[in-house]
Order: sequence, then C-alpha cells, then structure tokens
Amino acid sequence: MKSEGLIKAFEMAGYRVEEPRFDISITQTNPHVDQLLQNHGRTSWAFITPFNPGSEVISDDENESRWVTFKRGLEDHITYEGFGGGQEDSSPLEKSLLILGVSLREAKILGRRYGQDAIVFGHFNQKPRVVLTSK
Repeated sequence: MKSEGLIKAFEMAGYRVEEPRFDISITQTNPHVDQLLQNHGRTSWAFITPFNPGSEVISDDENESRWVTFKRGLEDHITYEGFGGGQEDSSPLEKSLLILGVSLREAKILGRRYGQDAIVFGHFNQKPRVVLTSK
C-alpha cells in the first residue's frame, strides 16, 4: 500500500479505548486522552496494535498470541486496552493499546517490531497523527 493510501486508511479508521470508554479521532485533540496524560504526569501517547502485521489478515489464534506477547512486553508502561480499525472497507477491528508516556522513537520501534506499517501518535493538547514506522 502506498504511503498516502496507508495514511488515509489510518485517518479514516476508528480508535476506541474501552475503559474509560472514549473514541479517538485523528482530526481533533482529545480531552479524554489529555486527562489521562495529566493524571499520570505524561505528555505523549501512542495507539498501537500487534494484529495483522503488514495489513495482512492472519488467524485469530496468531493474533491472540501476538496480543499476549505485546501486552506482556508493555507491563511497565501505562496502557489502556481498545480497538482500532473498522474502516469503510470493512477491515476487522484489531485489539490495540493506548500507551501513555511513550516517545515517538519507542512507538515506531514497537510498531515495526509487531509488523505495523503505521501507528497513531500524539502529544498533550495536540491532534494525533499517523506516523509511518519505516521513516
């Protein structure tokens, strides 16, 4: 998928944190994320999934195994479970984590480690952005 198409797909996707329950949009700042950042004394965040590396759908069992490993590797981070995806092209929802206090560099490394072509990254009181992990 070309970079422009990939970015557009991520921008159109939905992102939801389950508890506390709220949605994240690429087009606007998010007071819920900002409140979590303030509560934990952090200034940056990322929304990342380990599911379906390279935008290729894999089996539920493989995705679940990747999920367990992903979560275990982030036990020392402040995380909130959620889902991403559900674009107009009927992409499946993918378990994801909102990770607080992660740097852009670390978020890109995590994304690459789990085969993701792009991630969502943001700072306090700023609109999030889609970041390609290859750059």
